[in-house]
Amino acid sequence: MPAKTPDPDAYDSWFRAKVQEALDDQRPATSQARAIELAQIAIDVANMPEELGKLLDKGIDKHLRGQHARPRDLPKS
Repeated sequence: MPAKTPDPDAYDSWFRAKVQEALDDQRPATSQARAIELAQIAIDVANMPEELGKLLDKGIDKHLRGQHARPRDLPKS
């Protein structure tokens, strides 16, 4: 059975809505360098022992939300 081809008008409407959504987004843009840095952090955390990775992941999540984790906020080991 041949694959369905999308309706050009429906696709155009969807695409225009996505572009408008991006233009209306008021969040600050992330530079490519910062996105690569964050991806590398995620890769590094994923490659750590599970418990250490979970601990760092909590700190990274707080950092990304603007709630910087301080050493005294982290559980004692």
